[in-house]
Amino acid sequence: MQPDDRLYVELIPDDKACEYLRDLVDYIKPYIKGRPVDPTKWHLTILHFGIADHVFYDLQRVLPNISRTVYAEALDGYIERAKKSLPPPTKLPTSTLELFGIKENVLVLNLEPSETIENVHTNALANLTMFLNDCGVVDPQEFIQNSINFKWALELRPHITLFRGVVSFKNEQIKIRPAKLNFNQSNLHGL
Repeated sequence: MQPDDRLYVELIPDDKACEYLRDLVDYIKPYIKGRPVDPTKWHLTILHFGIADHVFYDLQRVLPNISRTVYAEALDGYIERAKKSLPPPTKLPTSTLELFGIKENVLVLNLEPSETIENVHTNALANLTMFLNDCGVVDPQEFIQNSINFKWALELRPHITLFRGVVSFKNEQIKIRPAKLNFNQSNLHGL
């Protein structure tokens, strides 16, 4: 793992889903000012861990004496558990387009979660809680809520990022074609 790699549990769309996404991006381009995401980077995040070094520094806010060794051992445990509980192949229906992120400058395609994906997220959140306990965090829920790295982790929000750096978007003119997208692979990104 490289120091600036983001670590997250992801689902990868299959070829047919990517074809749908390419058509959608082409359809949206006249209505948006932003950069399309490279299709090889399309994924659905189940739980975002973040950049490992950033998480260490975030932990130092509440655990100023945490050692790199304790952190590395806890991270290794997190990674091993995450690998063992990757999501199975699944289909998810498309939902809406929405601007997302702190600056609301990212356009995402939201998808409806299935019970399976909700369970996978619950397990991923339990794994994150175990990681924080292993690091010595007394109240993982509070830490997650106040962490720049983890604040989105509590809520499952299945989406695929289509555009970044959005400065204008005329979404009232967009009508997306409903579809069920197939995700045939899962991965722990960043390894």
